[in-house]
Amino acid sequence: VTWKDTEEHMRDRLAEGPAGILCFVVCCFWIPILFLMGAANTLDTCETEGFAPWMRVYGLLPFILGIALDLVAIALAIRSHTSHFKLAVRLQGLTTLTSIILIIWGWAEYGQTSEASCVGDGGVNPRTLSIMFLVLGTMCVPCMCI
Repeated sequence: VTWKDTEEHMRDRLAEGPAGILCFVVCCFWIPILFLMGAANTLDTCETEGFAPWMRVYGLLPFILGIALDLVAIALAIRSHTSHFKLAVRLQGLTTLTSIILIIWGWAEYGQTSEASCVGDGGVNPRTLSIMFLVLGTMCVPCMCI
């Protein structure tokens, strides 16, 4: 493993960062859309009032937070603030922490729902979408923490 100094890491971020953000948005834009569609297809008769809001937050917050923190790191690299750049890179761990908290909240909400009282007639089944992402997210938590 070759360790980079901060200056080199900043140069790499400037060279690769904008393309990484663009690639992330192009490849993952469908995730927030699916979760918003799933939240819209959640019935008012659902056993818990927090299920649809959780779907909206889970679909949007990690996506937006990851992009925003990456943009902050790029902006600090442009300004050549090494100590602030290091802080910005460390703050990107907030995306992981946020995802873990949202996964726990999601399991709590999902456990209180049922197919009959929560799923509408729309195209995206909110319970199926949620269980798929909750299982995948739970399996990925150990990788996120490394």
